[in-house]
Amino acid sequence: MQQFDLRVTINGNPVSQAAIQANELERYHAAATLLVDRLNQQQDAIAVDRAAVSKVDQLNQDPHVSLAEIKAAVVDLKMKIGDEQMRRLLQADTQYMSNQYSKLPKPAHSYNQAHVVIGATGISMEEFFGWWAGRKTVNDERQMLIANPEHYLVATTQVNGSQGQELIETMGEFEKTMYYNLHFTNDPDNYPIPRNESYPKFMCVVGHDVATGKDAGITAFHQFKDENGHFKANLNLFFSTALPKELATGHVLHLAIEFSNWIRAAHNNDQN
Repeated sequence: MQQFDLRVTINGNPVSQAAIQANELERYHAAATLLVDRLNQQQDAIAVDRAAVSKVDQLNQDPHVSLAEIKAAVVDLKMKIGDEQMRRLLQADTQYMSNQYSKLPKPAHSYNQAHVVIGATGISMEEFFGWWAGRKTVNDERQMLIANPEHYLVATTQVNGSQGQELIETMGEFEKTMYYNLHFTNDPDNYPIPRNESYPKFMCVVGHDVATGKDAGITAFHQFKDENGHFKANLNLFFSTALPKELATGHVLHLAIEFSNWIRAAHNNDQN
């Protein structure tokens, strides 16, 4: 087995894991600030271990805190808050974003694109998908949350026999959190670009705003293959041009962070 290694390019430019992890640390500070602020504002409405809140707050103030330390504390706090309370905690934020953007008319097949390519040695496409499918099947929310600091709720759903996800996250480091139901689809009518048949596996995921049920104007279209002895993930998120362009330009690092973490977790067979 080859030594595990990740190589990331964003819009065609190589980006080091050190730079990606520096951004991840920065976004953990943003997530910690958001959670502590909202929990302090809603102390009487949200039941949570205040020691966990204090720990996150203290680490957030520490200029020398490591990524591993703040990551573990923030994810632990998210798990302690739980799904139902997280929906209520961030309801004002997600409703604001829904009011701002869900009612905008979405022109068909007119997008701004966030594009990231990750090459990995030491893991195959089948190994990654075996781990990924297992985590979704058991609704391993911790592995979904820990992949990105700005994941606040990621839960596997089943609607009419079709698997999806319920998601609260910040898109593109932009404004406030957004709340979606995600639908995994094999319908070519939903593909924002044609499939590249040299990639045997793909994910097409269409988002709908939870508050309105409307198409959110955001589609993920990721394609995967093994190539020259390494696993290649071609990652794309398409944002309707009705939405601010900053969502696309800001979301590339989000994609790089979460898939770097998921591929690394699959290599390590991390489970919770």
